Amino acid sequence: MIMKSALIALFFMLLLCLNYAEFVETLSIQVADQDLRLIEGAKVEVNYQLSHIQGRITTTPKYTDENGGVNFTITNTEYSETNTEKDFQVIASYGGQSASASYTIDLHPSVIVMQVPAYYLTVFVRDQNGKPLAALVDIEGDKKGTDTAGRAVFRVGKGTHEVETDYNGIKKKVLIDVDADASREFIYPLYELTVKVVDEQGRGLVASVAMNDAYQTTDAKGILKFSRVPQDQPKITVNYMGLKKEYTPYLPNENSIRAAFDITPPIVSDLSANYHNGYVRLRAKIVDEGQYASGFSEETPFIVDYNVEGNKRQAEMYPVGNNFYETEMQTLKKSAEIPYKISVSDMDGNRNSLSGMYNLTISTGGGNGGGVIPNAGTEGDLTPIIVVVVVVVVGALIARWYLRRDE
Repeated sequence: MIMKSALIALFFMLLLCLNYAEFVETLSIQVADQDLRLIEGAKVEVNYQLSHIQGRITTTPKYTDENGGVNFTITNTEYSETNTEKDFQVIASYGGQSASASYTIDLHPSVIVMQVPAYYLTVFVRDQNGKPLAALVDIEGDKKGTDTAGRAVFRVGKGTHEVETDYNGIKKKVLIDVDADASREFIYPLYELTVKVVDEQGRGLVASVAMNDAYQTTDAKGILKFSRVPQDQPKITVNYMGLKKEYTPYLPNENSIRAAFDITPPIVSDLSANYHNGYVRLRAKIVDEGQYASGFSEETPFIVDYNVEGNKRQAEMYPVGNNFYETEMQTLKKSAEIPYKISVSDMDGNRNSLSGMYNLTISTGGGNGGGVIPNAGTEGDLTPIIVVVVVVVVGALIARWYLRRDE
């Protein structure tokens, strides 16, 4: 009886094993383009049944190696032959293009080859003379550096692709339509540029010079040379002691810049003044010296501030030729002293000023007066002084004549 029961149990176990449909299959897959050239980096997935309860699943994506290959192992845990689905689907994609194919566990090639439309896109980066450049090429996140020939080779799908090149921080970007193998050349013209920084006398200055915001420093002679500049018209910024000047030279036509900084204030000299009919005419020579001096702007006039009996007043100086400027200070009849201050500035912001005092004496009957300007000599009506001098001299001569006659 016991032996019979054991045989029956063994029979049912064998029957159950015969009906159990589990399988494990290893798949070898390659991805190639339309010309059967193997593709590295293509994405491959496999869809298959795990069991009739768990249904179908899609594997985690894998990417083909340098030989365009990838391997998958799929496992079906279904125990019922009736409910077992032995088909599977391979999905391959690359460069926005994809392809799929279905097979069965019982019937599929030992190596499954998937064809996806893909093409070679070769990018060259060179200068204007055809010399290869070491640049970075980016096609939609796929980045490669150029080789010694200035070349970077990509595999892309059919369609429009954005291609960006970067040489020394200078980027160029284009859209390229691809439906066959293609190439594109990017030209970076390279130029030489010399920057010389000087003061108003032409003496070299040590300054900071930036090309596209990357700063360098001039040498002791104020010179900085740039080589292999990859732009037709770079932005040049020169900084000296807080002063800044900007340039955008067109390098195909010019390869040097002279940045002149006027660092010396204008000179005010040769002051003179005279009084006439209620006004003191103040005159001064104003010069911004130097070959590269910034000079004067009409928008920044020379100003004279003066005071008449406690009343503050202001007047502008106007040019009268040969670097001389004049203005008129209105006075009151009882004025005795007129303090004044001349303020000047050049176009680079250098300022200078000179203060003085005009002494005015007006006779009770009106007429001319006289004045003294510090460091500028004396000017005004000298007639009373001359008369006194003449009288003294004539008196001395007459006295001498009388003395000789008595002898």
